[in-house]
Amino acid sequence: MKRLLLLLVFAIYYISFAIAQTDSLITLAEKSIQNKQDKEGLSYYLQAVRQAEKSKDNKKLAYIYNQIANLYEEGKLYEKTLEYLKKSHDINPTPELAYQKANVLSKLGKYQDALPIYNKLLKDIQGTSQADTYKKLGILRKMIVIFQKTGEYESALDYNLQILQIQQELKDEEGI
Repeated sequence: MKRLLLLLVFAIYYISFAIAQTDSLITLAEKSIQNKQDKEGLSYYLQAVRQAEKSKDNKKLAYIYNQIANLYEEGKLYEKTLEYLKKSHDINPTPELAYQKANVLSKLGKYQDALPIYNKLLKDIQGTSQADTYKKLGILRKMIVIFQKTGEYESALDYNLQILQIQQELKDEEGI
């Protein structure tokens, strides 16, 4: 019984230590990036990944993966961006990550991969709040750009008409 209790105490200590170390590494990464030292920040994030994996802190792991993806995106390393967005999304799928993934796919010219994601995001927006309306408009604009780039002008026109309809519903005479 004492052994079991001792083992349990050790496990709790180990996990607590890993969590604290992960938090410290994240803080160091964020401070490095604020000081325009992106390589150093990336190094700290990658160390934080190893610690978060040890502590099995999936929420923190998803956050770190997303931050790494953002760094790669800023450096225009879009394939690496997608790799880390996928890791983050696999742990904690959010519409924001899906939107970011579609944007990166679009930047890579993978329009046929981006469009279904944008379509799903549009369908998933159920609310009628102003924030939801602006999300819809942003997605519609992204889709219009893709259709223009791929020469699908009728589709671009259809989506422009959807934007016009939303403007009329909002009684926005000057444009959104």
